Amino acid sequence: MFLLEIFMRRTPTIIDVAQRAGVSPSTVSRALMKPELVSEQTRATIEAAVDAIGYRINVGAQNLRRQRTRNIVVLTPNLQNSYYFDVLAGISSAVTDAGFNLLIGDGATIGALGNDFDVRHYLDSSLADGIILMDSTYLGGLAASPDKATRIPIVLASLWLEDQSIPSVRVDNIAGSGLAVDHLVSLGHHKIGHVRGPTGVILAKTREEGFCKAMAAHNLPVREDWLVAGGSSLQAGKDAADIWLAMPPEDRPSAIYCYSDNIAIGLMGSLQQKGLSIPRDLSLVGFDGIELGTHLAVPLTTIEQPRFEIGKKSAAAVINIIETPDAPPQELHTILPVQLVVRNSTARI
Repeated sequence: MFLLEIFMRRTPTIIDVAQRAGVSPSTVSRALMKPELVSEQTRATIEAAVDAIGYRINVGAQNLRRQRTRNIVVLTPNLQNSYYFDVLAGISSAVTDAGFNLLIGDGATIGALGNDFDVRHYLDSSLADGIILMDSTYLGGLAASPDKATRIPIVLASLWLEDQSIPSVRVDNIAGSGLAVDHLVSLGHHKIGHVRGPTGVILAKTREEGFCKAMAAHNLPVREDWLVAGGSSLQAGKDAADIWLAMPPEDRPSAIYCYSDNIAIGLMGSLQQKGLSIPRDLSLVGFDGIELGTHLAVPLTTIEQPRFEIGKKSAAAVINIIETPDAPPQELHTILPVQLVVRNSTARI
């Protein structure tokens, strides 16, 4: 009988709160949604009534009235890359604190299932209140539907558009490349190569630009045959190792700066499997600062990005646009510093 009574109890409504507090339902609504419009005494009376009868705001109905989903979608290129885990941790922290739900789309998984990924699918306010993009692969969809892209807040994390039209949070990639080259030159290296990132990706283009500028600043040549095609995977590093080994020993770079830690780790592992020593035979510098680089037999020297902070600031930016759409625009682009972390994969020549 007791259980039956529990199941039959009616969920308290805003009308019940109004009757208990002796005010109108509209006054209760104002007190709950815009408390600054209600006197302190009335607000206290309504809060007491809410507590007494156990009233809970219907978030789903509230979001429906506001035409909100409370969802933020994050689109990543490949969750197998641990770099994105750290950025996602920062995003999750800010999203959760603000009372939003986090939905994650993994481009690699979608592609493996044989599906074509199109960001335009998410440019619909009925699916999400905002989007955080973490890979340039998705930018084509924005360019193809500029009208849709303006309907929902979008922030780019770790990347940006050439025309700078969409808010972004990223690091100073040119400065990061400069730190890598400066470090290698300080160790006596003058024959320095670079393993590029994915073709057509603005991050890869910018890090290579920073590499070339830093080499020029040290009056060192940038040899085209030492600019090795890469990507973003461990396999790209293994392929780069094969290219380096195929070069005449007397005409190889003594040091290589890699687009990412993943490439550097793949390159290092491949050379070690063939009996070579890092850094005796080759000094290596990566970019990103992923945790795996600290656990290698030869810990990786790297350019470390503040990954958690990138995620947290990206989420804060998109939430700010969602919550205050009519507010004056804040800083459109946030550029965070990087730092050189010297470990054992580089040595004096």
